[in-house]
Amino acid sequence: MQKDYLQRFIFDKADVRGETVHLEKSWQEIINHSHYPEIVRNYLAQMMAATVLLAATIKVDGSITIQASGDGLLNLMITECRHDLSIRAIAKYNEKGIEGLEHTLEAGELPKLNELLVNSSFIITVQQSNGQRYQGIVEVKGNSIAEILENHLATSEQIRTKIQLSHTENSCAGILLQELPNHHSDEETWNEISLLTETLSDDELNTLDTTTLVQRLFSEHSIRIFEAQGIQFRCTCSNDKVSKMLTSLGYQEAQSIIEQSDFIEVACEFCNKTYKYDEIAIAEIFAPQQNKNDTRSYH
Repeated sequence: MQKDYLQRFIFDKADVRGETVHLEKSWQEIINHSHYPEIVRNYLAQMMAATVLLAATIKVDGSITIQASGDGLLNLMITECRHDLSIRAIAKYNEKGIEGLEHTLEAGELPKLNELLVNSSFIITVQQSNGQRYQGIVEVKGNSIAEILENHLATSEQIRTKIQLSHTENSCAGILLQELPNHHSDEETWNEISLLTETLSDDELNTLDTTTLVQRLFSEHSIRIFEAQGIQFRCTCSNDKVSKMLTSLGYQEAQSIIEQSDFIEVACEFCNKTYKYDEIAIAEIFAPQQNKNDTRSYH
């Protein structure tokens, strides 16, 4: 069975569609770059799985990013999924505070999300490849990432959605059930499907393939399952992007750093790749700008 995939399915006799996501190798690549503590890994994993599920529902030609920030011990989480199902993620946290909190918890116990992301805000950004950008502020209403996103979709899109998310030491997974756009399934059917989804255990969500899971969970329904799509970790950092960032600093500021340290070093926080620039490299980056400034017009 493919270990990193998104797979869609649809109910034949109900106006409901679904998706499952399973991340293993791609998720391990994300956490291997940063070695997050278990508390941070748990919530970042859930948000990463949710981001892939949302990307599939809107069929974005570009990328979708979820950013959660707050004043607590967990300061920031950013997860991104692009149209080719390549993903990346990052978290910022109070290392000493999280370490101290872990010592107070029982084995396997996790603090609630609102205890970590105090005064939190959630922002969903859709960046289309044609340059168009949509950004929505998500009301933080709910006790988990799944509940927050369910409530957001119900109020902003008027689409009932059920999301279950799970994380183990080596993988993360999720399932999304949603009414078809411009349709409204009958209350009894929707409630049944929602309640059945809530019975899923973490083990089932992380270990069962989509066909087995769906047939076991919704055995009374006729369901079509589509071909799985592969997911991979891929960072979008590049020398060109870092060069543009350095250009925004200005030539004088860059030169000042070079004079103090002999080089400028920039590390990508998503993949830990390091970009290093000496005085010659900086001169090359700013050469077009310098040449433009030196240009004289004669009439």
